Amino acid sequence: MKLLRTIFILFSLLFFVFLGFLFSLESETNLSEELNTEIPVPAAFKQLILTTTHKPYLLPQTLDSVQVSFVYFKDKKKLSVLYRPAADFDHYRLQFLPVDSATDIQPFKRITHTISLHKLVDGSTSIHWQVHYRIPGLTPRLLNYFVWKPQIQKFLNNKMNELKAFFH
Repeated sequence: MKLLRTIFILFSLLFFVFLGFLFSLESETNLSEELNTEIPVPAAFKQLILTTTHKPYLLPQTLDSVQVSFVYFKDKKKLSVLYRPAADFDHYRLQFLPVDSATDIQPFKRITHTISLHKLVDGSTSIHWQVHYRIPGLTPRLLNYFVWKPQIQKFLNNKMNELKAFFH
């Protein structure tokens, strides 16, 4: 009987250690939206830079001086995060990297945005906006599932609707 109790306690302890390890790992979240437009890729990329950075001519030399602010949670407490754009003019990719911000809210400290343009067979352009962030721990994961992820998806949908209105 003592042997069974010892084995039960040992397996219970191993199970709880495994659960603790599992919930302490970082969770990755990727959200994306896609839009197609009739505009050719180079012209669409220039218009994309204009709309997202409010700079008509963004050259690689001037990227360090530009900062873009994205506003999350418009209807609730306003949260604004600064980003530094990095443009890849050869592959038509625009990436927004977070600048050290004052926010302590977990996903918004390390959230990155990547906008890629791809030429389609008929000459039109596919615009793909992807949001990527990591969250450590169990409590932030639950908050991500119920609060942050829906709000970030709503932000992404609003941004794509703005781009759709601009391109059409």
